[in-house]
Amino acid sequence: MKLLALIIFFNVINCFAAQDRFSLSFGPVRVGESRIPINIEDFSHIVKSSKYKIQAKFEKNSVQWIRNEHNLLTPRARFSIKIFHPDKKLLIQYLGRTITLQKSEHYLKTDIYVPLFTPSTINIFEQSKNVAQITFHSRPPIDKTETKLIDYSCIRYKLNFEGIENDYVSVGCHMERIGKLGKETPRLEVTWTTTNYKTVDGAEPPYMTVLTSSEPSIIPVIDPHGNKKDITLTANLPKRIHRVNTAWGFGPYLFRSQRLGQTRDYDWAPSAMFYGKFEFDNTTSLRFFDAAVLRDSLFNNFGLYFAYELAEVFDKRISIIPLLGIQGLTFRYGPKGEVKTDLIYPQGFEFSFRHPFGLKNYVLGGGMFLDASSVYDYSNAWIRFGKGIFWELNYISWDDKAGDKTAMYGISVGLPLVSFF
Repeated sequence: MKLLALIIFFNVINCFAAQDRFSLSFGPVRVGESRIPINIEDFSHIVKSSKYKIQAKFEKNSVQWIRNEHNLLTPRARFSIKIFHPDKKLLIQYLGRTITLQKSEHYLKTDIYVPLFTPSTINIFEQSKNVAQITFHSRPPIDKTETKLIDYSCIRYKLNFEGIENDYVSVGCHMERIGKLGKETPRLEVTWTTTNYKTVDGAEPPYMTVLTSSEPSIIPVIDPHGNKKDITLTANLPKRIHRVNTAWGFGPYLFRSQRLGQTRDYDWAPSAMFYGKFEFDNTTSLRFFDAAVLRDSLFNNFGLYFAYELAEVFDKRISIIPLLGIQGLTFRYGPKGEVKTDLIYPQGFEFSFRHPFGLKNYVLGGGMFLDASSVYDYSNAWIRFGKGIFWELNYISWDDKAGDKTAMYGISVGLPLVSFF
């Protein structure tokens, strides 16, 4: 039953994650988190038509932040168009797509999503003749609110984007490992776009800057009036990227042990934990842990698990990760009791909530292992929170159904240990 519940849970999460991706207007997009306000009044348009009366406007409360094909958070807004000549057959071409119009009694109509940072021109055709155009313009935000969206993917590298202070900017990051295995170095791809500036060659955004060290990148840009300036882009990058990361933890636990009717009831006991992870890539890893508690009786729980990212939801901030592997148990009742070892196969999962409640670089996580055995009962559940240093609430219980039982729960603090390879 526990295994069935786990399978159902994974399928529900997978379906939920799939619903986070849907198709609106031009291709599949994912709705992102609105972390800076967009004032639609900062974006205007001009209609050029010598033949038709056209009404067009941005719809109120329609701004949406999405992740585009470059994995960059950018805003878009719904733009409605009415063309007052319902007996004509007209088409709209926008962003490489042809859009047909809906006929009303007095006009033809449609609405499309316009990317506010890279709007392009809307062309209206009568057969093969271009009969109207709608162009877009933007101005620096009039309310002087926060205008820089530095994506969460950049925060751990302390990315700094200077030189454009009064225009909307969106910046996203993707880290890669380069070099020989065991001696890998960082390569950070920074994708960025802004409303009123382009690179001096006139290319359309988004733009990419590649950083392999903490040295700055100086980017010359130009605004629509021909004014030039430099953007300075910096990040704090390590000299090496390691694949193996470890941590250790300790704290007070309540510990209970039992053998053949004899019981040592819950009492405070010292605990020690060890955590490790070998990263194959950004989504798969080999994880191992060891938890030990000793107070007259001894209980040690070791695990080795393959982990992979099954799903991401809520703009990639929440990950669901199955854990598939094996565990070893060592139990001794009392200071001189017989030592018993066992090999068990509980499978589990964990979730990871990055930057919870606006706390940048913090992680709130948790998970559990469930067993499907008729030979033993085993439970392991934990909640973890922190940034570098972390706190963990943990509960572990084991019953071999032959007279040996143990349980431990408490709180521990975890500290980074060593990173290598």
